[in-house]
Amino acid sequence: MIQLKKGDYVVATKWQDGDPGDHFCIGIYDGFYDHYGETRHLIVDRNGNNFRKNGFRRVARVGVRRGEWMVRHLSYIEAMKDRFRVWHWYRAPWRELNKIPG
Repeated sequence: MIQLKKGDYVVATKWQDGDPGDHFCIGIYDGFYDHYGETRHLIVDRNGNNFRKNGFRRVARVGVRRGEWMVRHLSYIEAMKDRFRVWHWYRAPWRELNKIPG
């Protein structure tokens, strides 16, 4: 696992599978805590507000360009939940992303 540092720009999902119908976010890494033997990651917005009090189970550093693309296309990502997981958009080649309107 890549070590994350406070302040890293990240994608985070509530569950490992990254279902866009569940809580997920793109934000700033703020640390982690242990929840009954399970690591939970805390993600905040630019103002330091926590996205999810109980944290997220899966998190990965993301580049600003891709992170901003994902934020601009949140409604599309959510609409495609029957076909693709959040982690698909995290890994998709740019040629695929450039075909998406908006």
